[in-house]
Amino acid sequence: MRSVRTTSGDIETAAVAVCCGVWSPRIAKMAGATIPLIPTVHQMISVGPIPLFADTVGEIAYPIIRDMDTNMYERQHGGDIEVGFLRASPDHREPRRDPLDRGVRAVATEMPFTQDDFDPQLQDALELMPVLLGDERVGVRYAINGLSR
Repeated sequence: MRSVRTTSGDIETAAVAVCCGVWSPRIAKMAGATIPLIPTVHQMISVGPIPLFADTVGEIAYPIIRDMDTNMYERQHGGDIEVGFLRASPDHREPRRDPLDRGVRAVATEMPFTQDDFDPQLQDALELMPVLLGDERVGVRYAINGLSR
C-alpha cells in the first residue's frame, strides 16, 4: 500500500495518478517517480468581439477547427475566437519556477509573446477564416506564449 501526504493528513491508496500538466514531471520526482513529459511552447491569441458570436449562449457553441497542415487550431471562446499553434519543430522549455512557490507573481508557464513567430500562422488563419478574423471591428484582446503538455 502507498499513501499521499496532504495538509489534511495521509491518504492510503493502491495507486497514485499525477495529473499536473507541465508540472507532472516535477511532482512525480518528489515521489521518486519519473514521467516522460517535456513541456512545449504554445502561442495563442484571442480575437474579438466576433459579431457572429454575439448572440451565442455558452462558452463554445461552434466546432473547434484543427488545421493539420499549419499545426493550428481556431475555437470559439464566448464572444471571441482563439487562434493557436504548435510549432512543427517544438520549442521545449521547463517552467520557470516551482509550482508550490505562491510568493512569486509572474506566471511560471508563460513567456513573452513573439509576434514574429506568430505572424505566419496568423496569415494562415486569416486565409482560412477571413470573414471572422478579417472583420475590421475585431481586434486582438490578448496574446500568450505559454507552456503546454
